Amino acid sequence: MASARRLLKTLKTSHSVPRVTVLGAGYWGQNLIRNFYDLQALAAICDCNPARFRNFRNKYQSCRFTTSYREILSDPTLHAVVIATPAENHDVIVEETIVAGKDVFVEKPLSLSVERANALVKLARDQGVMMYRGRPSW
Repeated sequence: MASARRLLKTLKTSHSVPRVTVLGAGYWGQNLIRNFYDLQALAAICDCNPARFRNFRNKYQSCRFTTSYREILSDPTLHAVVIATPAENHDVIVEETIVAGKDVFVEKPLSLSVERANALVKLARDQGVMMYRGRPSW
């Protein structure tokens, strides 16, 4: 919860009410969904398995539900993406999120390759977006 609060504090400097999407509603994603909802920042939940939405629809009625993360990336009303998908997908989704101009929080690992992770850090810096990696030590 502390890392979610810090991310929101940073986002609030550029957005009056940050709107966050959590990609991945599995084991760890459920925790992130709950925390961002409790902080009143959760706007959408995205998971490739629509059956998972059944567990969330009653509790998170104000949220949008989608199976397409690219739909999220193209929505200008959503400011940040929290990625809690399988690790082998992280670097591709992180890159697309950065290129879309959205701030990103990714559960660790950022990438399965050190070189790719370094390239993503550079890309985020070059694009002027914030990128946080899982369980930061702020």
